[in-house]
Amino acid sequence: MPPTLRLYSFEHLPYARGLELMRRLAREVREGAAPALILCQHEPVVTLGRRVSLAEVESLRARLAAHGIPVFAVERGG
Repeated sequence: MPPTLRLYSFEHLPYARGLELMRRLAREVREGAAPALILCQHEPVVTLGRRVSLAEVESLRARLAAHGIPVFAVERGG
């Protein structure tokens, strides 16, 4: 029997909500749930990986915010 895949498809999903969903689904998969795939588009954002300190990029963050581009610290790449 082929494995089950949970598919979540959104025309637009705000990045913060998508990140929250991804973290929840990853936790569920680690706990034994079926794998999940999220298909979506989100607004432009900048993500900072584990090796970057928010303090190091504070001036960049302020300039991006002036243009409506949020910055997110994430556990993965960036």
